[in-house]
Amino acid sequence: MFYPDLDLDLYAPGGEDFLKEAAAVAHLPKGSVVLEIGASAGFGSIYLAKEYGVKATATDINPAWLTIIKQRALSKKVNRNIATSAQDVLKLSFRKGTFDFALANGVLFLTDKAGALRQINRVLKNKGLLILGEPLWLTDSPPAGLRSILEVDGAEILTTDKYLQLFKENGFELVFKKIYPSTLWENYYTPLQEKLSEWKETNSPNLTKYSTEIDLIIEEMEKVRSAGAGNLGYGMLIGRKTAEATFDLL
Repeated sequence: MFYPDLDLDLYAPGGEDFLKEAAAVAHLPKGSVVLEIGASAGFGSIYLAKEYGVKATATDINPAWLTIIKQRALSKKVNRNIATSAQDVLKLSFRKGTFDFALANGVLFLTDKAGALRQINRVLKNKGLLILGEPLWLTDSPPAGLRSILEVDGAEILTTDKYLQLFKENGFELVFKKIYPSTLWENYYTPLQEKLSEWKETNSPNLTKYSTEIDLIIEEMEKVRSAGAGNLGYGMLIGRKTAEATFDLL
């Protein structure tokens, strides 16, 4: 998902409700060591640090987000519980068995899922939990128009069954599954809609500067609303590490 302004106070898909349910199912204890993959503005890490007292490392492949995360953590008074690191999920630099939990909310559909799961498996402690939030096709034949606008630049959305197979192949057992309706996905668009309203009120030059990007996101949003029901959902899949993932020798 592309956002034209790094100052957007990004939500995670599902917002606080998604994270509350995940924390309850995972029995997230105070002081847990959590890795957030693809944190963007760090919504997940900051919320879990504030509400549950976890010690989180918020990572993103784009280092520009790290400054935003630090600023937001400071404003929420959880900066002592938040570390940041520029990381590619396919090449995590952390030591084996570092984290109790990993959170990847709306991330893996953008990258090599098997490679990401192997890396997450490696850095989780024995029996550590992965909290995965992902868009999911609810049918094997989603509308071509919906697929074409969501699966761009290498993105690929899978069915639940395909994710469960990936779990088995990469050292995880499923401990919880919930499929939300496509409306949960729309949470991604709320920050942009709010920013657009602000820009219109102030006659911001960003309306012209980012007109192409804005038009593409609005088109995507409308496609999800019109064709998402019955075709697109959002899944919470929680997996427990049961075995060490194997890595192909280079």
